[in-house]
Amino acid sequence: MEYHELSAKDKNHLVEEFSEFRELKAIGVHVTTKSKVNDITHTLKAVENEVCLSPRPPTISITYHPFSSSIISGHGPVSKLYCMQHVG
Repeated sequence: MEYHELSAKDKNHLVEEFSEFRELKAIGVHVTTKSKVNDITHTLKAVENEVCLSPRPPTISITYHPFSSSIISGHGPVSKLYCMQHVG
C-alpha cells in the first residue's frame, strides 16, 4: 500500500514510528563492537580533555581493556575501564 493511500490515523502512526526510530538511531545503544569501541574512545577523550584542563598535572590514569570471555554468563565481548590513582 502506498503512503498516500493510507488513512490519516495510519499516516500519523507511521510518522510516530519513524520518529522513534530516528531518535534511537541518533542516541540509541550501539551494538557492533566497532561502535562500542568508538563510544568508549570518544568518552575517554572527553575525560582526558577535562583532566588536561585542570591546573595541576593529572593524578589519575585511565586504561581501557577489551577482552572476550565465555565465562561471564555467556555474554559476548566484555570491556572494562580501569582508573588508577597515582600516589606520590
